[in-house]
Amino acid sequence: MNPQDKVAEIIVRSCAVGLAAVLAFYWTAFGILPDLVAVLLRPTLLVLALVMSLCTLRIQISGPEVRLVQIFAAISLVYLLTSTLAEDRATAFTGLVKILLIQLLCLMIARALRYEIVARYMGTALLFGSIFIALFIVYLYLHIVGTVFPTYEAVRGFKGLADKQGYPLNETPATALLAFFCAACLRPMNRWMWSIGCAIALIGSVLTGSRAALIAPVAAGLLLLVVLGLRSRSVFARAFSGIALTIAILGVTTALFGLPSRTLTHITEGRWDLWRAAISKFLERPLLGWGYGSWKDDLVSRLPGEYKLTSVLVKDQKGGYHNEFINTLSEQGIVGFLAIAGFMGFGLVGSWKLAFQRPLVWKCGAAALVTMFFLVVRANVEMDGLFGFAQDPVDYLSYIFIGILVAALSAEEVAERLHSQSLEAERQEYIRMTVSQNRKRMRLLF
Repeated sequence: MNPQDKVAEIIVRSCAVGLAAVLAFYWTAFGILPDLVAVLLRPTLLVLALVMSLCTLRIQISGPEVRLVQIFAAISLVYLLTSTLAEDRATAFTGLVKILLIQLLCLMIARALRYEIVARYMGTALLFGSIFIALFIVYLYLHIVGTVFPTYEAVRGFKGLADKQGYPLNETPATALLAFFCAACLRPMNRWMWSIGCAIALIGSVLTGSRAALIAPVAAGLLLLVVLGLRSRSVFARAFSGIALTIAILGVTTALFGLPSRTLTHITEGRWDLWRAAISKFLERPLLGWGYGSWKDDLVSRLPGEYKLTSVLVKDQKGGYHNEFINTLSEQGIVGFLAIAGFMGFGLVGSWKLAFQRPLVWKCGAAALVTMFFLVVRANVEMDGLFGFAQDPVDYLSYIFIGILVAALSAEEVAERLHSQSLEAERQEYIRMTVSQNRKRMRLLF
């Protein structure tokens, strides 16, 4: 390696650590200077990703990168079309620009992470970042509430007080969890990693009252166990997994169609009303929707007024319908939903391939599949994630995960090509030796 390559490697590793540090310290700084920190997040991450990309320009473009560019292009074209037809075009085009920038960030990071040493440094930095965020939640609880036992009433009160002081505790535990999942995709799992992951989930759930902080990772883990069971050679494991999956689907379906609306509103903490409002709006313009950010145009008028919980929800609501899929149907219509579904499908198929098709160089396929399950599950109850709606650390970590996934698929593509070339060389050598031996035998015969 020449000196220029060594300098470039140091720069890329430093930027990878810097990306993880920015996302880890974001919510701490947000409580002090929220407006400034929110404005600086995107350009800071883009500059770091751009430097990483410029240092890795010589890498050949891979097949997974090409497919991701095609998917991003389809999503951008759909957003351009729906933005043109939106009633509030300024807001819609602003959303399009945000989506384009976060997609660009993902592509730039994916190229740099194809270097194993860069991936290792980023994984370590993300792991320490997730630990820092969890410890920050503990500090906030002790600072605001004190040494009070974390009952449900205590943590709900703590959540409200923290929010008033500028520390949003819905997004903070999700940031810690997703940072840990990304780290698990870049570092081998061991008992210490398992312990850290469980501690982050418990802290995020117990101390913030966030059900999603516990339910989403547990549901993702259970989905992985069901998949492993269905793929098992054991008839008992396949049968048990199939029955468990059927019961879960029937249970959710029965709850959605059998319970009264008031009960569902209470269980989902008001989300049920938001989902119904979004569906009613989608049905009025099902093909192309109403445009990015159109949820705010008539949310209050579409919500039922008989529930006290609903009035509180409307007062504190900052964006969206608390469901990425329904939100996309309402704002981008069926066309936008299909484009986003293709994006989600790319993530699921890629992580499935890494988990089960015996990868040659990348050994964290199960972590990738769990992370993808986590994002899909969480998308049903929150807005930040792979849809890029909130433009907060959870969105950026989601796209960093896609970058990790594409880098891993690219590495596998190169390894498979080299492996095929090696096998072909061995085959040609075997043929050459066989022909040579046959010629010698012919000479002996004649």
